[in-house]
Amino acid sequence: MTPSSSATCLSGCSTQSLSCQNTCIATINGTTVIPSVTTAGVATSPNQCQVNCSAQQQQCQRGCALVQ
Repeated sequence: MTPSSSATCLSGCSTQSLSCQNTCIATINGTTVIPSVTTAGVATSPNQCQVNCSAQQQQCQRGCALVQ
């Protein structure tokens, strides 16, 4: 495998993280518009959603490190 596969993997993590954070938008009630489902769990609060997105991205990047 080439090093580019790892880079592709990492950019995929970034894309995934961005789309994840798009689900963290808060409503007037202080909950997320839709529950955020990540590998770190399900969140309905914007703060927890951000935490989960970060955790998911880190897990994703760790997975990329295994791709040589």
